[in-house]
Parts: sequence; structure tokens; C-alpha cells
Amino acid sequence: MVDFELAAIRTFQNTFLAATLTGFMFHFGQWVWRKLQMEVFSKCYRNEPDYALIVKRLLSLAFVPPQDVIDLFEDLIEDPAYHDIDVICDYMEDNFIGRLRRARRGPPRFSIQLCSQFSRVINNLPHSNNAIEGWHNAFNNVLGFTHPIMTKLARKLQQEQHSTQLLRQLELETWAGKKKKTHLRQRGITHYGD
Repeated sequence: MVDFELAAIRTFQNTFLAATLTGFMFHFGQWVWRKLQMEVFSKCYRNEPDYALIVKRLLSLAFVPPQDVIDLFEDLIEDPAYHDIDVICDYMEDNFIGRLRRARRGPPRFSIQLCSQFSRVINNLPHSNNAIEGWHNAFNNVLGFTHPIMTKLARKLQQEQHSTQLLRQLELETWAGKKKKTHLRQRGITHYGD
């Protein structure tokens, strides 16, 4: 997962050739929100539920199969309600969909695949790095200071690794116990009446 920063995206694409890059949903929404604020639409967004729904429909394109995004975008912008936010639609087209020229769409600034969250939803993967940021916050609290010396940092990382291994072991034992109960229950059902 990456921010919508072209330099970072290109670097990752050139360095990690087999990696599949996906943009953070938060940053995708933030881009649109910034555009709303620049175009003075934020009051309408906050105060008019129908207006907010129109904008959210544009954002929801991130959750449909990538091959359907362009058709659905075109269906959305045919609705007269979207004529009020042409500036936002143009922005989406330039950055995430691709501008229509001579009956063909040019490449957008960011690819549809980069913006798409569809495969992450299907594969039950996170749309953000909140879990990682949460761990960093918790670990910083455990450290008790922001710039530790290397030996203290190494010791705390070892303690964290040990705690993680213990929790993982407990998790596996709990899972194994549930699996055993399920197996015994299934065996009882299979051999019921024998």
C-alpha cells in the first residue's frame, strides 16, 4: 500500500517488480475532500445529505471491479445531479479514470488498479495501515521515549518479539483445541447410532 505520490509509486514499481501496489483508501478520499474544499463544496457536503451521497458514490468506485469502473463512472456522470459537481467529476477523470478524448480514454494520473480496493475487500485485506500505526503507537508507549539508544531499542524489540511469539503460541493452541472439538463433534455425528 502506498500514498498517492508519483515518485514513491514509480520507485516501488521499479524496485519491487512483482509487488502489487494499492493506494490507501484514506488518501484517495482525502484527495477528493481537498478538492471539495478548494472548490468551496464542503458546506454542501456537510449540510446536504443528497449532495454527500453523490460524492460518496464517486468514492465507492474504488470498491467495484477495476474493469467496471469506467462504465460505472460514465453512468454516474450522466445523472443530472452530477452536473452540479462537474469540477469534482473532471478532477476524478483527470486523476483516477482517464480523460475522454476522441472516443478513447487517456491514461489517468493514477491507474484504476492503484485506486481500486476491490481485490483487498475480496481477499479480506486492510484498506489502511491503521493496524501498523496502532502497533507503532503502542510500541512507542512501551518504550517510554521517542529517541531510544540502540541497546534499549534492541532489548525492547526482543521483548516484543518474545511477547508476540507467546501470543501466537496461545492462539495456535486455542485454535487446535477448537479444531479437536470440531473433529470430535463431527465424528459423533458421523457415527451416531452405530
